[in-house]
Amino acid sequence: MTTPQGHLVTDQERGDAVDPDGQETDPQQPRRSLGRRIVRAVGWAGAGLVGLLVVAVGLTAILDAVDRRQVQAPGELVELADGRVLHLDVAGPDGAPDAAGERPTVVLEAGAGGTAATFAWLQAELAEHTTVVAYDRAGYGFSDADDAPLDAASTAEDLHEGLGLVGVDGPVVLVGHSLGAGYARVFAASYPEQVAGLVLLDPVHEAQLDELGPEERASLEEAQEQLAVAPFLARLGVFRLSDPQADVVAALPEEAGERHRAKSVTAGGMRAYGAEMQALPELLEEIGRTEAAAAEPFSGVPVRVISAGTGEEGASPESRATMASLHRELADRSPAAAHSVIDRADHLSLLVEPAHAEEVAAEVIHLLDEVHGR
Repeated sequence: MTTPQGHLVTDQERGDAVDPDGQETDPQQPRRSLGRRIVRAVGWAGAGLVGLLVVAVGLTAILDAVDRRQVQAPGELVELADGRVLHLDVAGPDGAPDAAGERPTVVLEAGAGGTAATFAWLQAELAEHTTVVAYDRAGYGFSDADDAPLDAASTAEDLHEGLGLVGVDGPVVLVGHSLGAGYARVFAASYPEQVAGLVLLDPVHEAQLDELGPEERASLEEAQEQLAVAPFLARLGVFRLSDPQADVVAALPEEAGERHRAKSVTAGGMRAYGAEMQALPELLEEIGRTEAAAAEPFSGVPVRVISAGTGEEGASPESRATMASLHRELADRSPAAAHSVIDRADHLSLLVEPAHAEEVAAEVIHLLDEVHGR
């Protein structure tokens, strides 16, 4: 090819005018060629990423299936009226609901993200004295998810029905941790004839989002955003690799820790946790409203409100002091309630550290003796 001036132009001088396959290209459009090369490269990279994602999802599905076969529910899987399965683990002197004689049955209600396995130390301590039921709420552990909108009344209804199916008709002492303490309060207001006492472990309070201020709300919003994508990440096996609850698993008895690990890393477990965090403001409002509508605070039964003495990592001393103040306010609502603090414990160690769980068990046993004395 020659220029208008008649100079012969070689392939080398033409540069981008000839592509690597010897085909002529437009020398005025080198960027478009570069763009096509970038798009092609991105396409290959994208295909590779998609391939990796497919492999990750497939491998995670296999590992989840292995866990389902190897990690079995320790308790009973009962079918509720709507067809869902609820897992309740009954323990006691003889493992039977009537084995403890006249003492009330203790029912353990976990906090958000917790399962029956989280109560392993406390359940073992209390089972030497009376029948103890730990269970998995809908979507957690070995229990089926509920497609209906989440609310505290439905959670209490599930537990009430499940207890009847394993032969526990009452009376019961409810021990609730964190959000589980709120569910326990709703259960007591909804089924007062079945409840003999309440133990609220570092409980939620309906006013806490307002009292703790903007930082608490910002922290909740951040958690809600993170948990919104957690089920997707769980399907990729991210939580099997990062193992965010490794400390909890290590602190629990070996079998209970394995059950907690197997169920907490799944998409279903993350979805249940995310749903509770997403609905937390509404749940807190419902808890306060339901109890306010009852004839008397805590249905008039003996109550122990137990606070952790230290804050979790990253929590400010001010927030811990605010929660302790709210806990005292709860106890002040009833002459049958008392407030105490386990100084060295934090929010979660109340359950997963054996020494702290032993202190909690002592408080529960004192309440059982009080109820029995009545």
